[in-house]
Amino acid sequence: MSDKLQNTIMSEKTDDIRVLSEINTIFGIPAKYFIPAILASAGFVFGVNWIFGIAFGFFIITGLHRLHMDDPEGLLAWITRLSTRHKNFVGGQKTGLRIILIK
Repeated sequence: MSDKLQNTIMSEKTDDIRVLSEINTIFGIPAKYFIPAILASAGFVFGVNWIFGIAFGFFIITGLHRLHMDDPEGLLAWITRLSTRHKNFVGGQKTGLRIILIK
């Protein structure tokens, strides 16, 4: 099979996959996180203090942008990883979090 034909077939397959995993983003942040962040920031601007609201919006939007820089589902990956029962991975075995209580 020629390389051109193989690239065409692969391109068609990736188009099918891309349609299933398309996420609407605004400035690289998924819209489902960007819009509530802007609304919360606006709430702080009008409800508490405009300086605090702008600072809050800046930090939230910057943090969301860094989380989603390479992966549109980056926040979900972080939440899933931090909420797992096992925190360490050692040599193919999962180790639980060990807590020792001392009286």
